[in-house]
Amino acid sequence: MRYYYGVVFFQTLMIVVFLRIGYMTILMRRKLISRKWLIFLGVLTPLVLFLIFNYTLPLYKDIPNALNKKTKIVEGTIDTVYFQGDTFGFLIEGIEYQRDPWALKPEEGEYYRLYYLPESKFVIDHEQLVAE
Repeated sequence: MRYYYGVVFFQTLMIVVFLRIGYMTILMRRKLISRKWLIFLGVLTPLVLFLIFNYTLPLYKDIPNALNKKTKIVEGTIDTVYFQGDTFGFLIEGIEYQRDPWALKPEEGEYYRLYYLPESKFVIDHEQLVAE
């Protein structure tokens, strides 16, 4: 669970960076900083917006669920395990779940019961089962 809160904290820092970019844009319009920042802001702004909408919002929606330990349960065989940025994702029956890389180290073909947060599909707890 601490890993989840760490990810939420990191994503919050990204929002602070985005707000700083907005402030710099205002300064640029007032001619208080050089136009060289325009290229930097033009590249960084879409990237930060993409990250906020695709990674941060689902994590924030799950904060009440994490605090109340309200999870969903799924059982299945691991299809694919991969490292994609900071998500440490894996697939069960075609659905992607995120994990704490230190608490869960799944291998393809293993059978698990997962307890995950519904919005972000972040795995909070797991049990390795014997496939029937």
